[in-house]
Amino acid sequence: MDTWLCEDSSSISSNGHMVKVNGSQSGTPVNALFKDKDGGAVDGQHYWEFKFNKVDSAFIGVTTESKFAPGYGLKGLMYGGPGNLSDGSSGLAFGFGPKIKDGDKIGLLLDLNNNDLKLHIFHNDQSIGTAFHLQGSYPTPLFPVVHFDGDGEMTIRKLNKIPTELKRNQANFTGIEGDWKMKDKFEKLSDGCNWKNYTFNIESAANDGRKDIYRLSVGICNRLWSEITKESDGTWKIGGIMSTRKGGQPEEMTAEHTVGEFLRHLKNIDLDSVGCLILKTDNYEQMVLQRYSKDVPKPVTQNIFDAGY
Repeated sequence: MDTWLCEDSSSISSNGHMVKVNGSQSGTPVNALFKDKDGGAVDGQHYWEFKFNKVDSAFIGVTTESKFAPGYGLKGLMYGGPGNLSDGSSGLAFGFGPKIKDGDKIGLLLDLNNNDLKLHIFHNDQSIGTAFHLQGSYPTPLFPVVHFDGDGEMTIRKLNKIPTELKRNQANFTGIEGDWKMKDKFEKLSDGCNWKNYTFNIESAANDGRKDIYRLSVGICNRLWSEITKESDGTWKIGGIMSTRKGGQPEEMTAEHTVGEFLRHLKNIDLDSVGCLILKTDNYEQMVLQRYSKDVPKPVTQNIFDAGY
C-alpha cells in the first residue's frame, strides 16, 4: 500500500498520494517521504511525477528511510528552491534549473545500475538534465521525498512510462526573462575585476494573479537574488537583496558590493532595439546587459550517502 512517512509536525498532513503543509514558517522546513507499494527503488529505472498545486518553496528528491529526518536533518539527492541542487541542508550546485512554482510538474527519473546512480530532472515535461551521478556504492531502497519550506500542496504518482529524451533542452526566452551578462563594464567597476563573467538571470515569479513580478539573481562571488516588480507607472521596484554570503577575492567582493548597491537603486528596465537589456537607477546610472547561452550544468558527483561525507 502506498503511504506517506511525515515528520512529526502539526503543519503537515497527507491523504492518498497528496501531501499538504499549512501554517509552516519559512526557515523551518517540513519533510515527507513517499513509500510506494513496490518497496522503493533498488535497481532499474523509476520515474515519479510531483505535481505542485501550490508552493512557497520546496525541494524534491530521493533518500533512504534511515536518512530521512525532520527539517534540515534530511540527507538526500535534492532539487528545488530557486532551482538549486542540495544534499538536504547545504547547497551543492546553484542555478541548475528554474524555481518550482504553483502548478509546476517536476519529474524525477532514478536510474540504478550496478553501482552507478543517475538522477535526471524534468520540469513541466522538459528535460533539464542529469542532476546527480554517483559511481560506487549507495544505499537502497531509495524513496521519493519532498522538503517544504513554507506552505504547499503536492501530489505524487509513479509512472510506468519512462522518458527517453534525457538531453537538456535549451531554454528560449522573450522579453526581459533569461540569462544575461554585461555588454560593457559598468563604470563604477575596477578594470581588474572579472566583469565579463558576472551572470544575471531574470525569470517570472508570477503568482496569485500578480503578473509583473520577476526573480532577479546575479552571480559574482556569491549569488545575489531578489524580486523585482513593475509598478503601474512603468517604473520598477526591487525588494530586499539576499546573498549566499560566501567569501571571495577582495576585488571581486568589492565588485559584488558595487553591483548590489546599483541594484538597490534600480528604477527602470527596458529592452533596446537590438535586444540588450538597459538597467537604470534612480540617480541615472546605467548598466547594459546582453543575452548569452548558459553551459549545460554538470551533475553533482559527490556521494552524500558516504559515511565520510
